[in-house]
Amino acid sequence: MRRSMIVLVAVAAMVVGVVAPAGADTGKPEGVGLHDQSTGEWHLLNADGTITTFYYGNPGDYAISGDWDCDGTDTPGLYRQSDGFVYLRNSNTQGNADIRFFFGNPGDVPLAGDFNGDGCDTISIWRPSQNRVYVINKLGQNDGGLGAADFFYDIGDPGDRPFVGDFNGSGIDSVGLHRPSTSQMFLRNSLSSGPADVAFLFGGQSSDLAFYADWDGNGTDTVGVFQAPSPFYAFSGAVMLRNTNSAGNADYILGVGLAGWRPVAGVFKTSGAPLPVPPKPNPGPALPPSFIVTVADVQAGRAYGDVVLQGAAVERTSDNDEFIFSDGTGRIVIDLNTTRVNPADVVLGQCVFIEGRAGTREIDVNAMVPCT
Repeated sequence: MRRSMIVLVAVAAMVVGVVAPAGADTGKPEGVGLHDQSTGEWHLLNADGTITTFYYGNPGDYAISGDWDCDGTDTPGLYRQSDGFVYLRNSNTQGNADIRFFFGNPGDVPLAGDFNGDGCDTISIWRPSQNRVYVINKLGQNDGGLGAADFFYDIGDPGDRPFVGDFNGSGIDSVGLHRPSTSQMFLRNSLSSGPADVAFLFGGQSSDLAFYADWDGNGTDTVGVFQAPSPFYAFSGAVMLRNTNSAGNADYILGVGLAGWRPVAGVFKTSGAPLPVPPKPNPGPALPPSFIVTVADVQAGRAYGDVVLQGAAVERTSDNDEFIFSDGTGRIVIDLNTTRVNPADVVLGQCVFIEGRAGTREIDVNAMVPCT
């Protein structure tokens, strides 16, 4: 996938971890960045750890990225949902659009990708009112309209959100869907209606923004999500990337971004060089698949994974959305986000997916998971 749909960018002072930039279908790792939709500001991570920041577009524009001129470098694009206009730029710098045209109707969602395997990215659209994808394999010019799509097909349910990627390493992008209400990802390896070829859970927040790219450079695009600041990531958002399209913990986590930012991915080049893959962060000692979390685990930030609340004294607090349990090392508060899990479902012997707040005695419950 030589582009994705969102840039992962950070303000240097906000980076609290290291993330691996993604990898393109060329075998190059794809970079990450973020676009501030309220200001039109883009942020791209440089090879030396600094941030390239520039303005492009108007507040409210929908950010995408792609290889518009087929030179192997991904650059910014914008879709103005109020009128269906597309604005594409061929360098990662501030300036006017190099390519301008319109395609689609107000409210449509842009889909940037290489949908025919020719090495060039184009803009298709997703129409939420119809759950329909309109695919076209060319770009417009001179403020003109593209005309009718090459073809269209229906996919998904109301409320689903689309993403683009080369999920099977074929060199051709297809469209997948994220169901925010359940954190499910549905991948389909062809541009056609039908059931998902792969389905799994990842993320955990209904506000997650899913985007896909080749994070490890193996030729296959895999899952990533951007989470806006939350009680767990109180001072910034978080980008979580996984190197396989399957349920499980993130392989890389980057604490970065603010509410209203949108992620993008691509093979970005700044200062004439592609971005390298940063080293994978050391998450500390691995915990077993099922364990009784301890105060020490939480304070060290290791409480992250499938936890079985067994052999512990559990009591519900008066506000009905917290539990306190003790495992002999101290009392730990479990904060339940009721948009993710029903407090009544958390019982002894049941598995929950939790994240520990390092330096505290608190953990957040993200979602119910099957016991393994």
